[in-house]
Amino acid sequence: SIGGIKGALVALTDSVSSQVQRSTDRIQRAFSLLPSEAEAVSGAISDVYEQNLGGSIDEIGEATQRAIARFKDLGVTSQEEISGVVADAFRLSDTYKFDVPESLDAAAVLMKRFNLTTKESTEFLTGLGQAGIIGSDAIDSILEYSTQIQSAGGNADNLFNIIRTGFAGGGTLGTDKAVDLFKEFRILISEGSDDVKDALNEIGINSTQLLAQMSDGTISVTDAFDFVNEKLGQLDSQTEITRLGATIMGTQFEDMGNQMALAIRTTGTSMADLSGITVGLATKYTDLGSGMEAINRRLEVSLGPLKDTFLALANQAIPLLMSGIDALAPVVERVAARVQ
Repeated sequence: SIGGIKGALVALTDSVSSQVQRSTDRIQRAFSLLPSEAEAVSGAISDVYEQNLGGSIDEIGEATQRAIARFKDLGVTSQEEISGVVADAFRLSDTYKFDVPESLDAAAVLMKRFNLTTKESTEFLTGLGQAGIIGSDAIDSILEYSTQIQSAGGNADNLFNIIRTGFAGGGTLGTDKAVDLFKEFRILISEGSDDVKDALNEIGINSTQLLAQMSDGTISVTDAFDFVNEKLGQLDSQTEITRLGATIMGTQFEDMGNQMALAIRTTGTSMADLSGITVGLATKYTDLGSGMEAINRRLEVSLGPLKDTFLALANQAIPLLMSGIDALAPVVERVAARVQ
């Protein structure tokens, strides 16, 4: 029938294009987007789908909605920028088991707290993944403690190294403990109690001078943390290291143990060192099977705009075709009768 032929013509294109439109409409309503903004969202969803990322259009749409919620106020509004952060979130999930919504949250926090770009925030997370720091623990540390590091005058380098050295000494639990150790140190050193001053003097640090330099900004909290840890590590007595470390850095020092606590550093790897590290994230998608799936998805997306054209052509051509078939039918019947 005419309806059946028309349905076959548009079946391929209708599925993907309509799903993209439904996701776009939902996001547009949720954020009261302008038409131009909605167009960027639609394009971003299609871009990510074409890259063979995400299990479905709906899944990509949900991730895109999360990205809009987290990044719109940070100036990430273009189709290229939106598709970039969403695509990176899926790649991080596939490669390092980061939860897609959580990694989007973490990337946005890194941008907001430390003025990173979308590319740099992905490089930060990729660096953690390559160091073996995968899953939710590292993400939780970023979400919970980035404000602490920022308030202490620290930067993304400092947060990365605290998490990295914490993991190296204590695994996934060490990441949280390491950042908590820094938080306790910051509180105690800022209070500058007599006990803390005495402990600083005992490890060979002039407490009056150090606190004055921290007060006028000559020495940052992160610099002071590394300085104190270095001095503690020079002591011969493990008992004294524990006692003085706990006094200056809090009970977390004792809980972690001397070896692990002394290994925590705020420096070592910089964001410059992580530049370009995300190139390897695309490796998974270069095999033959993934390539064929990507081609199939691209065809689905590319043919979508032709749906209306197909329908118009079908409306014009199919009636003529059917009339021709009807006119030809008697001739076919006569020929068949003679053959018999």
